[in-house]
Amino acid sequence: MAFDKKSAVVTLENKTDDNYIIPVDLTNLKAFFNFETCAYFSEYHSSYNPLALTLVVLDANSGEKIEANRGTAYMEDNFAEKYIKEISRCDVIDNTYVNWSKEHGISDESKSIINYYLVRNLVFLKPKQKINFRVVIDLKNVSTESLYVFDWYNLDESKKYNLQLQYDVQNCVYDFLTKKQREELSKYKLFTGKIESNIYQCAFVESN
Repeated sequence: MAFDKKSAVVTLENKTDDNYIIPVDLTNLKAFFNFETCAYFSEYHSSYNPLALTLVVLDANSGEKIEANRGTAYMEDNFAEKYIKEISRCDVIDNTYVNWSKEHGISDESKSIINYYLVRNLVFLKPKQKINFRVVIDLKNVSTESLYVFDWYNLDESKKYNLQLQYDVQNCVYDFLTKKQREELSKYKLFTGKIESNIYQCAFVESN
C-alpha cells in the first residue's frame, strides 16, 4: 500500500495456486469501531459499507488503536439538493432490490439487500493475480457514503500516529449467499481471515 496525503493505492494479491474470492468493497473505507461483528453486518444499510477496508489509526508510541467517533452531518448550503438526489437514488435502489429478490428467490427483504451488496462486491482472484485500487483518506470523514452521518478520528495535533488498513473476513459473511450462488462459485475458494497493510508513519494528518 502506498499513501499520499489524501489517498492510498492498495494492492490485493493472490499468492496461492488456487482461485479465490474475497468480498471487499473497493469504493470506500470505514472507520474502526470496537462493536463491529458479523451480527452488525446483518444490520447492513446501503448508507454504510461493512465490506470496506478499515482505516485504523494507531498511537505511534503505544500502538493502541484509536476508536473513531460518529457524528451527524451538518446542514450544508446544498443539503436540500443532495437530499433530493438521495431520495431519487433510494427509489432506484428499492426497485433494484425488488428485482434482485425475484431473480434469486430471496423472500426476506433485509437478506436480499445484504445479498445484493455482498455479490456485487465479490472480487475474483486467479492464482498469482493482483489488483490495484485507490481509496480516499479523510480522517474527518472516513466513509463519505452517508448523507446524514460521518465517522471521524479525534486526534491530538501534538502526537504522532500511524495509519494502517485492516480487513477481517469471517465465515458468517458467506451465510448470506444462496445455495445456488455458492454452487456457482464452487470453483473458487472463499477467503476467510485477516489482512493487514504495511504501516504508514505520519504526523498529524490534515484532510483539507
